[in-house]
Amino acid sequence: MGMRYDAALIQSLLQGVENMRESTTYQAILEEGKAEGKAEGKAEEARRILLLLGRTRFGEPTAAAFAVLDAMTDVQKLEELTVRLLQATSWQELLGIEAP
Repeated sequence: MGMRYDAALIQSLLQGVENMRESTTYQAILEEGKAEGKAEGKAEEARRILLLLGRTRFGEPTAAAFAVLDAMTDVQKLEELTVRLLQATSWQELLGIEAP
């Protein structure tokens, strides 16, 4: 059994939602969310590329190496590691972690 509301009440509520969408505060919140999403996406892609190249050069990362990589969110740091990958000889050396 569905609830029934007066059409005028529904129209008033929907108008409030529409007004909220047009507010500068709402727009700022949306922009902040977009920026955070883009940053997360960039970090995820940088991590994916680093793992792809690292697996080709060093093989599968250890659980410790994978945990370090998975925790990284700084895109610049991930990019630096991708460049350093050319000189490193292992995941441990690249990430500065002790060998198992």
